[in-house]
Amino acid sequence: DLGCGISPTVYNLLLRGWRVYALDNSMQVLSELSLHLSQHQIDFEKVTLLAQNIESFELPEKVHLVIATDSLPYCNPSELNQIFKRIKNVLY
Repeated sequence: DLGCGISPTVYNLLLRGWRVYALDNSMQVLSELSLHLSQHQIDFEKVTLLAQNIESFELPEKVHLVIATDSLPYCNPSELNQIFKRIKNVLY
């Protein structure tokens, strides 16, 4: 989830058995998300929190799904082509 924030998306994906990379450029937001997940007894082996900017993100492996619906509207329009290329490159 690119630009995950504290939205329920990460939590819902984890409940459904997905392995999740949750990216946000704010360490504070990632800390709040971590606290939220721990309060719901989430298995942290299935989630990796990454402090990265959506415009320059890198994942440690290819993935089957990328969600960026909550963050793309806030990106600089001139960066969108590069972001979509990065997304394409991380997908199987």
